[in-house]
Amino acid sequence: MAVHIDGSTVWKTEVGDLLGENGALSIGDIDGDGFSEVYVNSYVEADGFAFSLVHAFDHQGEELSDAGFPKMVMGNASSSSPLLGDIDGDGQKELVMSATGAPIIAWEPDGSVTSGFPMLGLSTDFYTSPVLEDLDKDGDIEMMVNGLDFQFHVIDLPGSYDSEMIDWGMARHDPQNSGWTSKTPQLNPIDAPDHIRPGERLELTLSAYNPTNAPLQFLVGNLPEGAYFDADSLTVFWKPAAEQSFHTYTFTFLVTDGIRQASRSVSVTVVPDAIYYANMETDPGWQLDEGWAWGVPTGQGSWNGDPNSGYMGKNVIGYELDGDYDNNLMDTRYATTGAINCQGYRDIRLSFRRWLGVESPYDQANIQVSNDGANWLDLWTVGNSHISDNFWQFVEYAVPSSASDGQSTVYFRWGIGPTDDSVTCPGWNIDDVQVTGEHIE
Repeated sequence: MAVHIDGSTVWKTEVGDLLGENGALSIGDIDGDGFSEVYVNSYVEADGFAFSLVHAFDHQGEELSDAGFPKMVMGNASSSSPLLGDIDGDGQKELVMSATGAPIIAWEPDGSVTSGFPMLGLSTDFYTSPVLEDLDKDGDIEMMVNGLDFQFHVIDLPGSYDSEMIDWGMARHDPQNSGWTSKTPQLNPIDAPDHIRPGERLELTLSAYNPTNAPLQFLVGNLPEGAYFDADSLTVFWKPAAEQSFHTYTFTFLVTDGIRQASRSVSVTVVPDAIYYANMETDPGWQLDEGWAWGVPTGQGSWNGDPNSGYMGKNVIGYELDGDYDNNLMDTRYATTGAINCQGYRDIRLSFRRWLGVESPYDQANIQVSNDGANWLDLWTVGNSHISDNFWQFVEYAVPSSASDGQSTVYFRWGIGPTDDSVTCPGWNIDDVQVTGEHIE
């Protein structure tokens, strides 16, 4: 029977063939005529025989006898839903049938057997159905089967996955077991830039195609720090901070009508609005004294050790990437940037990610700036307390205007040493260096 929500009967069909008590039902438009068909599996035990029948009815309750229904399968289809979807990529949907003890079979809308079926030697376990889904998200459709051989099978089918071409992909239709056949709401494409700079305003507005006009709920996930979602305007707002530079953030969005759901994601990379930056993915070409190197740190060393990689990528510029600095360093050894042109800028700032270990005040470390490469000013010195970072720190320093504002050549350098005759530490690891400033009007 087909019944309206008000209880009135749409149609009622009596079948002359046997119809077992155990089975399952599915609904979908296989032949593409704009009307849904109804497919019913049932397991029959009669006159000493046991088999399953597949009945098919059109939207008015007429059995599709011209397509050869009901079809007989010599297996047990108890609780196994007929599956409806395009499994071979030919642009039209097929009917997939499983029954314990019989190979999985598929039929075209006209009742003919789909190429590649039946799948000999593969049948489902008792009281289970296969599932049609893009399991590995590669764009192809897979069929997952809990087999009678006590193994879980995943078959890569030739068709491409299209949710609009899967009317009934699993038992009870969907992961919510809703049995609900309405079209899924779809999130419309989201207009998002590939890149954004710190301080710029990002707005991502959501909208959805709602084929049933049911009330929708929108959910947003993976919001980076500082971002928020305004439910009234369905818009995500965000102004990334400087320390979020070099990172790619993936926003996830979901829309649901309470039964079915659709999701979408977009990725936005924060690029520095900087006079100069180096994220260490490539060698920045700095001048490196003995002991300094560009490369991958090895996680070795005393105290908390070096990191195993850079803050975002693999590489850093560091002192002794494979462990601690030496005792009895007699001088300071530096990693020095090339000349940075700060003409047209003021209020210069240096920021970077730091992983540092140093036994201060007995061992020395510093950061300096110069506008001629000969005369240097301290931006930071190690002080009197030991430093033993165990995670990447974001640090930022204001640069004296006398050394940087409007200058055509500004240099920065990181130093380690001198050191005493006992106790060593991992030293410097540097990543994501930025030099920023304000434009001079």
